[in-house]
Amino acid sequence: MGQALVLLGIDPIRKWTTVWCLAGLTAGAATELATLALLRARTCELLGETSSIADSSELFLVGLFSLLDVMLSRTMGEALEG
Repeated sequence: MGQALVLLGIDPIRKWTTVWCLAGLTAGAATELATLALLRARTCELLGETSSIADSSELFLVGLFSLLDVMLSRTMGEALEG
């Protein structure tokens, strides 16, 4: 198991873990919401690979959580407080 983690690397493991957690948040919501969040995440990641603004894995998280307020049915401020 440890060798598999080393071969994959930390970034893919982080991405899949985050996506898995996101799936738990959107369990009661429409699947389109999770799909849109993943689409935004991948788009942000690709933009990060072509620019030097920020790390592409950080931008992946920004895109993924861009719909966090909708997923939790709260304002973005309330969602980020917790």
